[in-house]
Amino acid sequence: MYCIKVVLLFIFCLVSFITVFSQTDSLTNKDPSNSRLLIAPSGKALDGGKGYFSVSALVPWTLPFIFPFFNIGLTDFASVGAGGTFLRGNFIYFAPQFTPLKTKNVYVSGGFGYFQTANFSDVEDVNIGFLYNINTFHHEKFTFSTGLGWFFNVDNRYDFKVEIAESPHLLLSAEYVVGKDAILITENWIDFNERPLTLFSLGLRHFGKNHSIDFSMLAVSANFLSNSGSGYFIIMPWITYSHTFKLW
Repeated sequence: MYCIKVVLLFIFCLVSFITVFSQTDSLTNKDPSNSRLLIAPSGKALDGGKGYFSVSALVPWTLPFIFPFFNIGLTDFASVGAGGTFLRGNFIYFAPQFTPLKTKNVYVSGGFGYFQTANFSDVEDVNIGFLYNINTFHHEKFTFSTGLGWFFNVDNRYDFKVEIAESPHLLLSAEYVVGKDAILITENWIDFNERPLTLFSLGLRHFGKNHSIDFSMLAVSANFLSNSGSGYFIIMPWITYSHTFKLW
C-alpha cells in the first residue's frame, strides 16, 4: 500500500509539473544533459571540451544508493566517464562512448560500461559490464532513442574469462518537450535472456542553462517475458542532479 501511495503521488507531481511548464511551446535553454537519458547515455555526443558532473540517488525504500559520475568530451565524437558509489556498496565504474555518425537530427553511438568492486582482489568481486549501441533521432519537440545492449562479466577465478549474455536488452526511449525548461522522459530496457530482468522508467527533467535535475520512478521486473510465473516487480525513485561546464 505504501508503494502505491508513493507512485500515485509521483504521478500527481508529474501532472502538476507538466501543467505549469506547458504554458509555452519553446525551450528557453537547450537541455544541457541531452547526452544522457535518465540512466543510460543517449546517442547524442557530449561536445568536445565540455564535461558534466552528476549525482544520482536510487532509493529502494531503505538507505539509498548514491552514484556520483564525471564525464568529459574528449572530442565531438568521443567521451569517457567514471564514477563510483557510497553509503551502500563500494564500487567504481567507467564508461567510454564513441559517436561515429552525428548529423543535425540523427546520432549513432556505441560504447561500454564496466562496474567493479573497488578492491580488485577478491575472486568473488562483482564485475559487470555492458556493451551497447544506441541511436537517437530528433524532430522538433520529440526525441526517440533505440539500441541494443549485452551484459558481460569478467570471471576472476578463470584467468579473467569474459562471459557475454546470449541475448541482448532492447532499449526504447522517448523524450518530449512539455515546457520552456522541462522534458518528459521514458527509458525502458527489455531483456530477452532466459531469466529476464527488465526496467521501465518515467521521469521529468527540469533544467537551466548549465544544470538539470531529473525526478523519475524506476520499475524493475524479473521474468517479465518469462512463462515461469515466479517474477517480481519493484518500484523505486531515481533522482539525478547534473551540472555541465566547459573545460577548453
